[in-house]
Formats: sequence, C-alpha cells, structure tokens
Amino acid sequence: MAVSPVRYAFVGPVLLLVLSPAPARPQPKPADPADDPLPEGAKLRFGTTRPILRDAPHVGLIGPKFTEFLAPTLDGRTRRYNLGTGRPLNIGSVGAGQVVVSADGRRAAVARPAQLSVVDVATGQLLLAVKAPEGVKLVGTPGVSLSAKGERLAYGGTGKDGKGEIVVLDVDENAVLARIVTAQPAPLVPVLSPDGKTLVTHGPPAPAPTVARAEPGAPPAPKPAADPVAARTARVWDVARAAELFQARVSGLGGHVVSAAFSADGSFFAASAGDGPVELFDVKTGTRTQTLLGRKGQGVKVAVAPDGKTVAAVAADFRIQRWTADGKALGVTAPPPGVLVAQLSGLQFADDERVVAWLTAAQFAVAWEAPTGNLLTPLSDHVAGVMSIAIPADLKDLYTSGIDGRQYRWDYATGLPTETITLRPAVLPGAPLLRPVVTLSADATRAISGQVPLEVFDVASGADLFVVPPPPVAAANHSYFRTPDGLKVVAVCSPPSAKRTGTCEVWDLLTERRVLELEVPPSTTVPQASLSADGSRLVVLTHTRDADTGKAAVQVTGWDTKTRKKLGSVTEPIEPDTVYVTAAGEDSAVLVGRLGRLWSVDYVAGTAGKDIDKLPTRREIAVYGPVVFSPDGKQFATGIQGEPFETFGVRVYDWPGGKRARTYIGHAAAVSTMMFTPDGKFLASGSQDTSVLLWDLSKVPGGK
Repeated sequence: MAVSPVRYAFVGPVLLLVLSPAPARPQPKPADPADDPLPEGAKLRFGTTRPILRDAPHVGLIGPKFTEFLAPTLDGRTRRYNLGTGRPLNIGSVGAGQVVVSADGRRAAVARPAQLSVVDVATGQLLLAVKAPEGVKLVGTPGVSLSAKGERLAYGGTGKDGKGEIVVLDVDENAVLARIVTAQPAPLVPVLSPDGKTLVTHGPPAPAPTVARAEPGAPPAPKPAADPVAARTARVWDVARAAELFQARVSGLGGHVVSAAFSADGSFFAASAGDGPVELFDVKTGTRTQTLLGRKGQGVKVAVAPDGKTVAAVAADFRIQRWTADGKALGVTAPPPGVLVAQLSGLQFADDERVVAWLTAAQFAVAWEAPTGNLLTPLSDHVAGVMSIAIPADLKDLYTSGIDGRQYRWDYATGLPTETITLRPAVLPGAPLLRPVVTLSADATRAISGQVPLEVFDVASGADLFVVPPPPVAAANHSYFRTPDGLKVVAVCSPPSAKRTGTCEVWDLLTERRVLELEVPPSTTVPQASLSADGSRLVVLTHTRDADTGKAAVQVTGWDTKTRKKLGSVTEPIEPDTVYVTAAGEDSAVLVGRLGRLWSVDYVAGTAGKDIDKLPTRREIAVYGPVVFSPDGKQFATGIQGEPFETFGVRVYDWPGGKRARTYIGHAAAVSTMMFTPDGKFLASGSQDTSVLLWDLSKVPGGK
C-alpha cells in the first residue's frame, strides 16, 4: 500500500503527496481537546468531531487576543466559538454571511444576503438593524467596515444606474453621516480609517482560486471589458464632506484592487490588487510612499501592524509575506499543512509582530499565523466530511475517504490513524494533479472516484485501473450507486424527455465487465438505483406524474438480475422531494426522503407499506440518504437529527417489521455515510463533522 505520514495535505490547488515508511502500531488514542466526550453507546471515535459552520460563512476573529471568533446567525446576531477547539460558546443557528469585528473587539457588523446589523460582541445583543436609505439597495452580502471602536459603520450598496454607493452610519445614533456615490460599479468594499473620518473604496474581494479543466484546443475564456487604470484604482474619501481626496492606483495591469488596510493612526494605508505588489499611500498628501514587491498572487488581503512599522499580505496560495513599512522584505511564511482551497476571509495583526490569516473551508474555520506558520484552529486528519467507510472482515482496520480527497487507514482497536493512502490518478496534459474524491469498497480493495467517467483505483497499490463509462444515452441525467459490498457500480440515466426510457448498467469492478444492462422507466429528475446485498435484485426509483391526479409521484421498479425479468413496480404520489431507495430482500425496498419520510414498498405486489417513521427535520434538510442493511438483513439504519438542533446520529430498525430498535446521538453534523461491521455487532457512522463513531449495537442508550 502506498502510504505517507498522516496529516500531510495540499496547499492551494496542487496536492503534495510525500511518501515515507508506515509508523509503528499506535498506542491507545490520547484525549483531543477539540473532541467532545465519547457519546453514550459509542465504543470508539475515529478522527475529531468538529462542529460545522453551516453555509460556510466568513467568520470574524475577535482581537486583540484572537482566541475566539464570531459566525453570523440567521437572526442577524452572532455565535461565538473558541478558535483553538472549534467549540461553540453560545447558541445560535449559523447561516451564510460575513462578520467583521472592530479593532477593539467590542462590536461586530453582521452582513447577510441583503441584510446588515451591528451587535455587541460581549453580550451578543443586537445594537442596530440597518435599514438602507431610500435609493440604496443591499444586493448580495454587502461589504462592511467598522471604525476601531465600532462607533461608525460603512457599507456598500447599489445606487442609481447600478453604481456603487457607500453609506457611513453613526451606530449609536443610527444616523447617516455620509452617502458617497462613486463612479465605480457595485459591488464595492469600504474600508474605514480607525477614527472613521477617512474612507477607502475598492472592488469586490478576490474569489477563491480555481483550476480550470479546459478541453484541448478550446479558446480562452473572454475577459470582461474594463478600464485597467480605473479598476486598479482605490478611491480615498473625506467622510465629513463626502468628498474624494485622491485616487490611489496600484501598479500593474488588469484585475482590480481587492484589499486595503489603514495604519492604526490613519496616516497611511496599504492597497493591493492581489497579484504581487502592495502599495503604501500617505493619506494627507495622497502620494505613494512605497511599492512593496510581493510574490505572484500576493496581496489578496493586506494588513498593517499596530505600530505602523510592518505590513503583511497573504496570497492566493495562503503564504504570508511581510515587509517593513520603509520597504525591507522580512520573509515569506508558508501555511500549515491541510488548508483547503477557499476564499480568504481576513488578515490582521495580533500585535506588532504576529499576523493572523483565516478563511472558512468545507464549513470549518481555519486560521494560522506568521512568522511561525502555526495553525491556530484544531488539527485534524480529515479536514472535510467523511464520504465513505470500509471495514475488512478481519476487523483489524477501518478505512475512510473524505470529500477533502484524503483516504486513511485507522487501527480498529484504538481509533488512531496508521496510514495515509495515496491514490495515483491518471494525469492528462494540462490537467492538474488533484487528490481524487472517492468512495471505498467494503473490503477496502477498490476506490471509485466521483467524477465522470468514474476512475477505479486499487487501494493496495494506489494505481488507477480503469474508468467506468456512463450509459450511452445522449443529454441524459446520470447517477451512480455502489452496491453494498462496493465492488459493483450501478450506472443509471434518464433522458430529459419524460417519454423516453432510460438505461441502467451494472459493472463488476473485479471482473471489469458489464454484467447487466436494462431499460428503465423515464424520469423527470435524476433516477436512483440499488442492488440487493446478494446481487439478485435490482431496484430503480424514477420520478413521474400520477396518471389520475397529475401530481408528483415516485415509481419503484424491481428486476431479477439473473433472468433480467421485470418483477413489478409500484407508483405512489408524494410531495416533491429527493427520495433515496435501498433494495431489501426479494420483493421490497426501503425509501427515505430528505424531508424525513421513511417507508417501504413491495414492488412485486405493487403496494406501498405504512410509513416506518417520520424523521425529525428542521432548517437543515439534506441529512438523510439511502439506508444501509446489516449483514444478516435483519436490521437497517438511517441518519437522524437529535432533539437539540445541532446533534446528529443514527437510528436502527428491525426488518421487516420496521420497529425502532435503538437511536444513537453524538455527531456534531449530519451523518454522511454508514456501515455495519462484518460481524454485525457494531455500526460505523461517518459525518460532515470529519469523524467516524463506532456504535455498540448491544447497548441501548437511555434504555430506549
């Protein structure tokens, strides 16, 4: 097996895979300060349980200590977290948006889609719900800035003819101090000086870097027409007079200014277009005093030290570069391993020497500092949700794959990682070397990528073996499903026309052959499919309309895979919902919808059974997926939300009766994958919280 030390990851879009000998057998798992206690009914935890930040908002770090951060909530307030553990310190439903904290750490601006508010950091009290003045619209998440003590707020909106307009408010009096109409198009980002008397405006923040996969010979993507001089110019304003003081142009061509930061005394500011140079401008004279030459891609965010003697910038590859304010280079600090590609949220000095950068990636806040390069947020193995689990029959190891493109082998007895699995995808000319995101076969011999065409790997060697082609139907909705053992792939598609039949193919990954090909009913959306554990039954779920009422309906059809005979189907009207199907025995299937309905059908008899359960749902509905069955077929499990909003786990049912057997709660985010152990004694659940919990099926939590 190709292995590398655990916790090595990629920085930016290129992945760095370093090989070394496998470590010795680990000792019992030590306590992790970022972990909660092991929940009731759980035998072991693999990885670290990390509460997620729903909708991946841009958080605000609280100065001057930088040991906590704030995330926006749905009601315009904030939720407070410990930076070092990732644990929440108060309650609140986190949602999309951005938090900007004043320099003194006392007030925070909460910008959400088309909404804006100001809160007291210490108490969480809402101080002001901002209402834009007539003629100004808040479109998207507005750019915001606070003065050093938070008494003044500046925010960007869209004014007449789509031009960017900045509004400056006195927070305590809820009074408009200035409306600054610019020649720059919206969206604009305002940057207030510490005393709130001077304002810099510039273009929107730089997006997260992406790696284009252009087809060979394809023409380059057109660039939007723009005046390069105007785009690379920040404008400086006197707030009291709403008058422009001067224009500050950043060296270079193309792009636009994406970041600016004032010195603590407001005498100068730094500005950058995120492509190398960082310019310093004197506020009184309007002159450029320094051009600090940075690395390629440097300056996505800039910051100035409290004493005004040091300037820092962070690049698209997350490296932090520092200079003295008089132009001397101080060095470049690489980020810690494990930072996923995401849009940078901020860069700020914690003192005259230490500067902190942060972002939100895969629904987790990540922060690091220079010049040490230390990671300030929890260190974990998977840095995004767990995608699949594998447990070979000898019960010596447990394997995981994540949506971060990492695959690990863990010691089944201790829960410690022992190896990082290195898969080697094919590298085509012009294509980047990226970690493939894969699902694992139950015995951990095969890994299957999720990108069409599916690339299949040998886990032991890491070699790419072959690709599984999609069904030969043009302009179709394709979907792919693993069989319970993960050694077969079911590929199903449906043409956009509701009158044309689709195609379903089953590929054996060991023999490398297509073992089944069938026509399936047409579907108005992407179909679902499931192969029974013994491979004798194929079930396909398609979406249609009830012939009598015209309402949305699902149709479940079953086949005998040996004879290829259609065994029957059942059509049932339902509310519009995403529904998953799992084959059960010789004539049934268990269905679960993302809205929480759990029920079964007998497709041979053409009947739908009574609902098994109504799973709890709240704001987050994307929790439920296909149920999984135990090796003996006498039980099945599904993911579930707990009674507190932020707890998640699994529920086990008897089959075929459908009676609840036990419920285990202990994840901090939705369950994304499940697997019964080969001996049927335990159930492993992987979660968006990056951990796997091993539940003891002989224990019934709380006596339930």
